[in-house]
Amino acid sequence: ASKVGLVTPTGARSDLVRWARQRLKRFGAPVGVTSPTFDAALRAAVIAFQGARGLPQTGAVDPATWARLIPVYATRR
Repeated sequence: ASKVGLVTPTGARSDLVRWARQRLKRFGAPVGVTSPTFDAALRAAVIAFQGARGLPQTGAVDPATWARLIPVYATRR
């Protein structure tokens, strides 16, 4: 399910999922195909990103993860 600022790996399907995938791709993570569905490849990419940034490795794109993803997106354009 998705809430503002939170994308969880439960098969969520939304623009937030697509944006998270795009930002992680800019980080260099293997996120799989561009899709609005939260799948196993995206979850693995989120966990790797969280671990590399010292965040809890939940696999969910929570507010702390978004805060780290947004600067990556802005600087890697």
